Amino acid sequence: MKIIFVFLATLASILAIMLLGLLIYNLEIVSSVAGLTFGLLAFYLSKKNGKTKKIVQFAFIFTIVVLVITAYKSIFAKNDIVNPKTLQITRNGF
Repeated sequence: MKIIFVFLATLASILAIMLLGLLIYNLEIVSSVAGLTFGLLAFYLSKKNGKTKKIVQFAFIFTIVVLVITAYKSIFAKNDIVNPKTLQITRNGF
């Protein structure tokens, strides 16, 4: 059960990183929250057994890093969509 949650947390974090590069990066928050939830469940199950594996901590930290990048991008990034008809096309002499 713990292995499934670790796999799902890692998969959700990788999906979140893939969505981060798109213009609709706000959808990535859902994937990050899912990864965080799965990571917490895996961490709880590993603590319940008395053994904490490094892979569980890696998946949890990986998800937290993705959430920090998302927060940074949502605060500081500008998404200006430009109408191509308004752009002036210049020709080079080459």
